[in-house]
Amino acid sequence: MLRRYAPAILVIYFFIVNCATVYAVIGESTAVTILAGNKVSDIVQDIRETGTALLDQANHTGNALIARAANEANVLSQNLSLLLKENMNKTFDELREERKLVLIEAEKIHQNLQKVGNTAYEIKNTTALDLNALLSKIPFIEDDFFLQAVRGLSYLPQGSEYVIEVFATTLGIHEDINTTINVIRKDGEKRIPIVNVRVDQSQQRFQAKIYIPNEELSKFVSDTKLKVIDIDLEFNISRKKGWWIFSNDVIEHVTIPIYISLFPRLAEVMKIETKVPTYEWKFVGTKEQSYSTPNRHCSKHCRGEPTRGGNRIDLSVSGGPTPYKVGYRQLRNLKHDCVGGNCGWSDSFRKKITNYGTKGYATWDTWSTPGTWRLKADVFEYQVTGEKTILTELKNLYFNKITEVKIPNNSTYAIVKVKTFTNDVYEIKLGSPDPKGLIEYHGKSSAGPNYNRVSFQVKMPKI
Repeated sequence: MLRRYAPAILVIYFFIVNCATVYAVIGESTAVTILAGNKVSDIVQDIRETGTALLDQANHTGNALIARAANEANVLSQNLSLLLKENMNKTFDELREERKLVLIEAEKIHQNLQKVGNTAYEIKNTTALDLNALLSKIPFIEDDFFLQAVRGLSYLPQGSEYVIEVFATTLGIHEDINTTINVIRKDGEKRIPIVNVRVDQSQQRFQAKIYIPNEELSKFVSDTKLKVIDIDLEFNISRKKGWWIFSNDVIEHVTIPIYISLFPRLAEVMKIETKVPTYEWKFVGTKEQSYSTPNRHCSKHCRGEPTRGGNRIDLSVSGGPTPYKVGYRQLRNLKHDCVGGNCGWSDSFRKKITNYGTKGYATWDTWSTPGTWRLKADVFEYQVTGEKTILTELKNLYFNKITEVKIPNNSTYAIVKVKTFTNDVYEIKLGSPDPKGLIEYHGKSSAGPNYNRVSFQVKMPKI
């Protein structure tokens, strides 16, 4: 009975536990209601079709968690086909109680797999599948093949070998059972054996480590999309039956399809939302200066205007050229007029604003008795009037590469908006640590008179 070995083959990841955080696991009575009256072959086929549908969804969405669920459905259906091969034409109601229990537990898993959708996920939840919980419900296994768990179902871009760790009842160290493994890559109808695969079954009972050369899979890694590789694991099982010289080898061939998810080099996309002040020239009042002209009255011999003389009034405010600073002022709308005394006997009027709006003057000639003249201007000040939001263009961030983004150098607030390759969406205040541990902020530098350059690098997460 295999149950006595169960403690030795526990694996870290349990899909039912992971799903429980999102979905409620259905009860036994619900599962029985679903299964009642159905043929075993139809029940197994339904689970297999769920795996096919999940794979299509994974390829469409690029979601490795869905691909991992497709793996679970495929392996589950294949295990059931092997375990219940003598009962495929029976209905659920016709089975013995221990076989009903197996299908009830399988249906619980099946129902949760159907609820997996295109949501955010963590890489660690895509790397393995585990059916040991189901194995504990099977009292009738002796030396039948049952694939219990697989690790190494998803990979980030890497330069080393791809290692798939498989746990099954006939693997590892056995006296009377020998299992060899072939790895086949499927491409449509083509079946392509992967060469130079190493298999190590020497470490413990029920375990095999499969080492696939890096070049066999890394050539499929995409810059921007998840790539799902369709793999068949072919188990060739040889069992010794009989005693001593009367024994003979019984050969069994089992094929288990699995899907390997290769994450893209693209780690995430991001944009930066900044807030910058808005500025306007605001009217703040007027400024004026008065001037009394000297007495230039001519009483005789006045031909040729011998007493004509020039006059000038100046105005000024503090300011300067662009880029304008808050508090700079400008003069606008100069007005020059006579406000008292003798306003006649005058001409050659000229007025002008200069020096970036900070200075104004008026000049004119008079040849008369004194008069009072005034130069007046409106004063405008450069002020902060509010703020506006600016979004940078979307930037792609690749693993272990530095990415630079330009933002206004007068930003008062900056938030980094991130969407990862695992569909996780979150925000980071610029300069603060990334709570997900992916992005490293490398600081900022000048990128010209109006911009700063901020730099980021994405670290390779640990699986």
